[in-house]
Amino acid sequence: MKPLLSERSRLQSRLALLALILMGCESPSESPIVGSAPVPSHVLWARDLVDNIEPERNEYGSNPTRVQWAGVDGADEYENRSVCGTFVTHTLRRAHGLSDSDIDT
Repeated sequence: MKPLLSERSRLQSRLALLALILMGCESPSESPIVGSAPVPSHVLWARDLVDNIEPERNEYGSNPTRVQWAGVDGADEYENRSVCGTFVTHTLRRAHGLSDSDIDT
């Protein structure tokens, strides 16, 4: 039986779901306004990754986890190797300038 969704679609769906989950993690902050509501910075970071990552650079896995955004900390491409919880953690760290000791994985 042929799968209903391609691997790329499944990965994009997972990341999109995580982006939606992140939308509820924080009250609105000093973020750009879309429509009539401000968009929290962690949502913008998650959307940026979802919109730009290549399927071959997106892996559901751990040990080690790695989430990087092109143009940040010397990275020249987007990369994700994480599971749901660690993706949320990496995104919150990036958006709010938190260190490893601020949020333990």
